[in-house]
Formats: sequence, C-alpha cells, structure tokens
Amino acid sequence: MENLKAFFMRRPERLLGRCGMLFLMAFFVMNLSSCNDDFIEDNGGEIIPPEEIVIPPVYMLLDGPYKWGVVLTQNEDSSYTIETTNGDPWATAGLFKEDVPEECNVLEFEYQTEMGMSNLELFFADAKDGIDATHSMSAGSVPASTDWASFSVRLKKYRQEFDWGKVKDFLRLDFGDQPNNIIQMRNIRLRTMNDEEKQEEEDENKKIFKELNRIVVQDQLYLSPELSREDLAQIVHLNNARFARMIKENTGTNFNGYINELRINYAIQLLKQHPNYTIRAIADEAGFNSTPILYSMFKKKTGMTPYEFKKTQESLG
Repeated sequence: MENLKAFFMRRPERLLGRCGMLFLMAFFVMNLSSCNDDFIEDNGGEIIPPEEIVIPPVYMLLDGPYKWGVVLTQNEDSSYTIETTNGDPWATAGLFKEDVPEECNVLEFEYQTEMGMSNLELFFADAKDGIDATHSMSAGSVPASTDWASFSVRLKKYRQEFDWGKVKDFLRLDFGDQPNNIIQMRNIRLRTMNDEEKQEEEDENKKIFKELNRIVVQDQLYLSPELSREDLAQIVHLNNARFARMIKENTGTNFNGYINELRINYAIQLLKQHPNYTIRAIADEAGFNSTPILYSMFKKKTGMTPYEFKKTQESLG
C-alpha cells in the first residue's frame, strides 16, 4: 500500500516534467521559425540574406514658384516642353512636401533637344533664404539628342554642403544660354547612386586624398598642434562629412588617427637622429600637446615607451 501511494505521489511530478519538456521543445521550434525570417534557404541549400531595402526615387515637377526666359508647357504624358526665349532661361521645381532621403543623391532626367544645353546649372534653394547664387553647381553641358536620352549628375557633395533636401526646399534648373531652344524633359527625379557612380565617388576620394596627403607631408602641416579637421577640409574644398568619409576610406581611421600616425613616425625619426633630446622636446617638435599623449600613441605603435625606445637606440649606438 505504501509503495502504491508513493507511485501516485510521483506521477504528477512526472507529468509536470513531461509537460515542461514539451513546452521547451515548442519554444525551440518557434525560435527556429523566427530565425528563418531573416535568412531564407533556397532549393540548393544556400543561405541567402533578406532583400536589400530599395529607396524609391523622388520625382519632381517643373511647377515651382519662379521661372524666367522660358515658355513652359506640361504635356498630356506628363513630359514638359521648354521653349527658351532669352539667353538666361530657367525654371524651378515644386517645393518638397517631405524631406528627401539622404541616399537620393543623383539628379536624373530624360530629354530631347536638337541644340543641346551649353551648361546646365543647378541652384539649391531652401525655404528660408530662397535662391542663393553661392548655393549652386555646374552640371556641365547636355549633349544634343533627337531621341529620348538620359542625363544624370551626382549631388551628394552639394546636398551635404548646403544642407539641402528638406521640406519646402526646391531646385532651380538653368537651361544654358541659348535662346530659341526647344527642350523636352520628363521623369525628373532624385535617386540613389548605382554601383558605377559609387565607384566614381570612391575613385575621386582616392585622388583627392593623394593630393591632400602630399601637401600635409611635404609642408609638414601635421607638426602644428592647432591643426584641425576643418583646416584640411578647406584645402580640398570638401564639407566635413565627405572629408571624414574620405579619410576613413583611405586610411582606415579618422582624422586624429591619420595625423597622429604622421606625428609618431616623425617622433621616431627625431629619437633616432637626436638621442640627446628630452621626451618633452620630442613631443613638442612632433606636434603633440602633451607628453602623455605621445607616450600613449608611441607605445600603441611600437610596443615601447619613448624612453624605452630611446634606451634601445643608445644601446645600438
């Protein structure tokens, strides 16, 4: 009887244990299903990531508040016929109803014109100051074409520099200096950069950095403790955001890391050439504001303190 009682006493515990195990197994299966939402397995067994988010283009109409030297007609197919009446024809697009995504950095449109456009100029107008001649760029000439052709220009630098693309900002387009020109335009839009355009920007950054680095090294600008990121950005005429990205792409570090690397290399040269210099003198000569900063950066690069390096050089001498 006691054995039978013990059996029934243990039975609820066994049932609870089994229920608990079933619950854990169900939880595990649900988690596996959740993981499959992020990575999908195709028929070949290959794990592929989810599709990349596609940012749609922002379309613009030439229905802005200002125009000059043009007769502007919107056709039934939503294209525009632009007839220039003087040597300074231009029109404005409508005001943005919402902020333009920062990734939409390419202006593109389709066009037809027998005469072409000698120089397409763009003015980045904002809600506060309107059209400002200093907030503009030349997009170059637009070739003549009797068939529908595409024209595009990258705006990333100018969008960042002029902080343009917010609600109620707008774009002014100047259509060259030719009167009596007939231009057809359609699908005027701001879109994201394609792979080719991204590569073009990267190549430009490499070229700019090469020239900047030549100036910084040749003129030993890095030896000035007062040197700032803004100082170098002005040399190459880049805004702070693009300058920081250029430094990162070409050095793998930021502005401070780039300049401190040059300073440490110079400090190493000084320690080799002038073993009688004090560590404080080395720090001052190399452009460091303090000796502790030199010690920290020096040990990070060489694995030794400046004092230890100095002693090593003396023993080799």
